[in-house]
This record gives sequence, structure tokens and C-alpha cells, in this order.
Amino acid sequence: MGRASKYRVNKVAVAPPPEVTPVASRAPTLASAPSVGPVSSPQVLRTVDGALLNCGSDPFGKSSAGALSRPAPGAATGPPTDRPWVLIRSADERRRPELTALAERAGFGSAFHRTAQGALDELAAIQHPRSGRSLPLACLVDAYDEDGDGVVDQGEMSWPLLRMIQRPHAPFEASLKRIFVIVYGRPVAASPRYTLDALGAGARMVTGVAGDATRALELARASSVADPAKTEGERRARVACPACGLDGLTPPQLFAHYSLFHVAERGADAKCPLCAKVTRRTKGFESFATHLEEYHTPEGTDQDGDAFISSHELKCMVLSNPKVRRGLAPPTVADFAAAAPEKTFDAYALLVVRRPADGKFLLVLESAHTANCNGKPRYWIPAGKARPGETMVEAAVASCLRDTNVKVSPRGLLRILMEPSEKKTVRALFFAEPDAVQPKPIKTVPSFHSVGAIWVGLEDLLDIHGNEYRSEDPKVFFPQIASGALQPEAFGSTWAALEALCVELGGTHPDELQRKRDATLPEQWVNVERRYPNIAFKEHDVLARSSRR
Repeated sequence: MGRASKYRVNKVAVAPPPEVTPVASRAPTLASAPSVGPVSSPQVLRTVDGALLNCGSDPFGKSSAGALSRPAPGAATGPPTDRPWVLIRSADERRRPELTALAERAGFGSAFHRTAQGALDELAAIQHPRSGRSLPLACLVDAYDEDGDGVVDQGEMSWPLLRMIQRPHAPFEASLKRIFVIVYGRPVAASPRYTLDALGAGARMVTGVAGDATRALELARASSVADPAKTEGERRARVACPACGLDGLTPPQLFAHYSLFHVAERGADAKCPLCAKVTRRTKGFESFATHLEEYHTPEGTDQDGDAFISSHELKCMVLSNPKVRRGLAPPTVADFAAAAPEKTFDAYALLVVRRPADGKFLLVLESAHTANCNGKPRYWIPAGKARPGETMVEAAVASCLRDTNVKVSPRGLLRILMEPSEKKTVRALFFAEPDAVQPKPIKTVPSFHSVGAIWVGLEDLLDIHGNEYRSEDPKVFFPQIASGALQPEAFGSTWAALEALCVELGGTHPDELQRKRDATLPEQWVNVERRYPNIAFKEHDVLARSSRR
């Protein structure tokens, strides 16, 4: 299948939707996917006006030709109504126990469908005016190579279902956007191409780890199912999500809900429901996700003090801390006007991480609201800004663990950069390797910092287009490292002196910063250029163009 040619939905050629990149021709061989017999799933196509058309027969022999219509209430078998539930789609009936158990572990009921059309029929029946049933809180799509042709195509990834939840149209209502969609399958999660395609089609999380799917469902339930308000004050404090309209959320729930549900999609153009500040997703404005994280992180959430709020800490915040559950007084627009930003010295750490066992490199899938991502998740290398008192090496290790769950040990320097501007921002690119013992599986649960992470080989980079990187640093540095053309330089006393100076400048009072920086940094930079003539740059190169985090 050509990379820029036709898509296939159950082996029927159709033109690809314009906003989603085609599945690549270099898809991995899916030898590890479940082995199932031929599945006679319906051929779901999209007509020129966007309507769904079912041109085949379902697995049970029922003819279903013609446009999708709204079924009568009760037409589909429903899940338990006494608790939140998950809509599960898998072509393999034998996987039903595993997938339903995954939902049960998170406290959910479930409804199982073998086809995307069956799942759509269920959603249409629920949204019938006389249905009286609630929508699922989540949708779990079991994606793998069903027909054994070596490619996970659109039909096997349930694109019609994902796209309808992403952008509902008649006969469906906009409330479908409140469903948290997980594409669950190791073949998809292990491929950067498939991962981007699934997210572009409407998924909000892609994972091949059952534990991560359960953790995400637990957090989805904690952050999106509101307890009844007991007082008038509590009722007045409840807000709605500006992205999907989910109502009745406490401020901490809104924080946790948005960090899980909406960081893989374009943000909302709206007033913040907590402080009325106007946010915009366009360049030059503050996005709602950035605003929410910057000004409305609930106190006491970071339990271990590592400056990173994990999914476990978010769940504990919502469920276990009475003070936080009630929510704190949010800042007002006047507070933002009064808070003038302080001048600080910036030092950034970036990492090229290579796994010795197979030579693969580590990529972060940046959240859609991150600078230079333009409202879509983009790949980049692990990176972060050094906090006051933190060295760049320490910042590199901490940011990599935060964004990818991978613990690394830096081995040397690949680039040292100083911007030729008044701020004289310093950036350092390190070479690192993962530690032998890892604390967690690679990250797949979304958060404000990243949608997930992935190990890739050089051949995988051919399947990622230039505009699907936040910056094309991986395409520049990974081949050079793999070929040996770029070798890391050893740390030494000159580097230690630069790091110490950056830490000192980072803790300098803003009134003294410019004087001290101008008096000390140029002299130290001369030593750096003398010691590292091949990797020290006082000009804009490919890394200097990378946007600040």
C-alpha cells in the first residue's frame, strides 16, 4: 500500500480524510497480534456529504444497507445502569473476558460489540429522546491486524466510530465528545505512524499496556463523575469543561479532567470558567491548558514534591483530599494583571536517549497545546527547563522521567548553545542511555506534559512527516548518532563551571540578573568554546530554533 495513495477500509479503497495523515507503508509486521479467523465486518464508508454508509453485512448475517438511521430506544443491548460504563469494540469474541475485566478493575460496567457499526448503533439508540440511558464514560477500541495482512487499516482501528465521537453530526449529538476514547493494542502503540493516525481520528489515548488503560479509566471516573453538591456554595463552585461541555465539575475535577481528556486535541477558545480570563488556541495567545496548569493547579497535589503531577496523584487529589476536593478560591482577572512576570535566567536541557539493546531512540509525543505543536500532538526529544537550584543534567533526568517514565543516565554532551540575544539563554543537548531497571512502563497515560512516549528505530522516522515533529531534531541527530558521525563529548571541569554559573544565575534576584549575567557568562563562554570547539555554538542552529517549554 503506497504511503500517499489510498486508504483501505476493509479492503475497499476510499480517499483519506484531509486532516489525518495516511497509514504508512512501513507498518510493522504484526506477528504478535491475536490470531483470528476472517471477520465479516461491515464496510463503513463516508459519502461526499460526510454521512455514514453501511454497505455490507454484520457478523451475524443481518443485512444493513443504506444510510445510518436512529434506532428505536432499546434496540441495542445495554450495560448496567447503576454505574459508569465502557463501550468496548473488538472483532475477537475471545477477547471479551480480558477487555471487560480491564473495565471492571476500574469500577466500570461494559457493553461489547464486534463491529464499529454495532457500537455506533448503540450510541444512536442511547441518544434517542426516549432512551433514558446514559452515554458511556469511555470507549475502548481493541485495534490489531484482524485479517493478517500485516497492516492495521482504518476499519481495524474503528475510524468511523472514532471520527463520530470526535466530531458528532446527525443523528448524533455533541455530547458524544465527552467520551474518553482509548485505542488499545500493542501494534498501534508501538508504531509512531499508527499512534498519530489513531489520535488524529479521534482517540485521546493510545496504549498497549493493560495497567495504563485501567489507570486512565480510574482517573476518568474520578475526574468526570461528580458527587452531588451538598450546599448552595458547592453548587455555585461547580463548573463546565469548555472543551466538551461536561458540567457539574469541581475545580480540581476540571483540572484532572482536562489533563486527561483534552491534551491530545486543539484547545478551547473560551473564558476560563474559574476566573473568566479569555484563552485562545491561536499562536501568540495563552491556551486554556497552559492557563489551567499555570494558575489553577490545586494545592497539595504534588505529593512527592518532584514538580510533576502524576495520574496517581491526580486521582488521589480528587478522591482522597477533602481540602482539595472542595476547591480553593481561584485567581481573578485582576490578579493576572497585577502579577508582572519576573525576569529569570533560562537554562534548558535536551536529551538524545538511545537504548543499547536494540539501538532504538526515545521520542516524546508532546501535548497539543505545547508551543510549536499547532493544536496537535507532535513528536520531539525529551527536554525541560532547569528549575532554580537545579543543574541542567538534573533537569534532563527529571524531565525525561516526567514526560516518558524512562529513567536515564546522561553519558556526555552533544551540543552546547548560547543564544546571541540579551537573555543569553543556554541550552545543552545530552546523550543518555536508559537505566537497566525502570520504575514504570513507558508513558501512555496523557497529561499536560505529554500524551505519551515511544521507542523508535531509524526506519520509523521515515513514516513521520516533517510537520509531525515539534522540531526536526530527531531527524537531524538520530542518524548521526547511529552512524557514529556524532560522538558525545565527556563532561569535565569546564562544563561543571558553566553549570554552576547557570545555577547561580537562576537564583539571582531579577534586579541584579542582567548585570551579573553580562559580567560573568561571556567570559565563561570563551572557556566553553575553547574546550568544546566542535559542539559549542553561539548562533541559532537547529536546536536554538526549538521553542521554549
